[in-house]
Amino acid sequence: MNKSAFHLAVSALALAGLAFVTAATATNLAELPLKVSALAKPNVIFGMDDSGSMDWEMVLDTSSGTAYWDGTSAWDSTNNRALRTSSFVPMAYLFPVGTATGGQIYAYNSWWGQTAPPTTQFAWLRSAAFNNLYYNTQTTYTHWSPAYLSGAMQSYSNASSTAAASHPAVASPPTLNLTVDWNSSSTNFTSNGHMFYMQAGMVVPAGAQVWTTAADASGTACQAGSWTTLTAAQTVPSGRACWAAIPYYPATFWHSENCTANTTDCVNAPNGSGTLKRYQIKSGNTFPSGRTYAEEMQNFANWFTYYRKRKLMLA
Repeated sequence: MNKSAFHLAVSALALAGLAFVTAATATNLAELPLKVSALAKPNVIFGMDDSGSMDWEMVLDTSSGTAYWDGTSAWDSTNNRALRTSSFVPMAYLFPVGTATGGQIYAYNSWWGQTAPPTTQFAWLRSAAFNNLYYNTQTTYTHWSPAYLSGAMQSYSNASSTAAASHPAVASPPTLNLTVDWNSSSTNFTSNGHMFYMQAGMVVPAGAQVWTTAADASGTACQAGSWTTLTAAQTVPSGRACWAAIPYYPATFWHSENCTANTTDCVNAPNGSGTLKRYQIKSGNTFPSGRTYAEEMQNFANWFTYYRKRKLMLA
């Protein structure tokens, strides 16, 4: 083959290759199986539970996810888990804010409206290590993002620690001052909807106001009589139950860490593994997160207003 013929052959091959590449580039590749004759458009369903249980402040591995008290404990030591039976009265709330619009949807004296006492017997219910819905100091809680509400765009901001709203999307909801003790000097301390449910075997702490038959701690708690401030802790007797106004500091959480168990700020974990240390978010205290007091209080306030309930967490 002479040079001219060789060059013509190479040119022809190049043109053929270019034509092939051009044709391949112009071809639409199939994006679906070739044998599919009928195609269904994708369906996406966004479902959200709006049942009454979404108002509760606990998520436990139990019947309905609430806590149950069997007269001795709310923990099943045999199976190493929270009591799963529904044969006992449930405790579904941790903060008694009342039933005004934006508060609890269940009355304080209804079956599903009981609030667990803020005592060491129930420290684990206020610990993220056992109640995943409770405040976790290792998590940063932010306010909700802007969203449409009733046809209008609504913006949200950091919650107020001195007037933390029980629901951020309700006009004038009940509020709670997280920075001060909840005690007899607080508004509505002994009013309906602001008390804790005490069952037989539970310990009512000193300083609590409860119905008793005597004017001091020697009386029998949860028995017909009058409101009395206990001067010493008292156990509710068998066959009794009542509501008590118990002093406590709202911005409190129990953290899983090593400490020496006592009756105040360190308790054994219910599963027998380790201890829980109490942290009150007060000025001068330090926290596992490393935040300052102001930062930790803001974080707790945001959690209280925007994430404390099952339904709030999903918004």
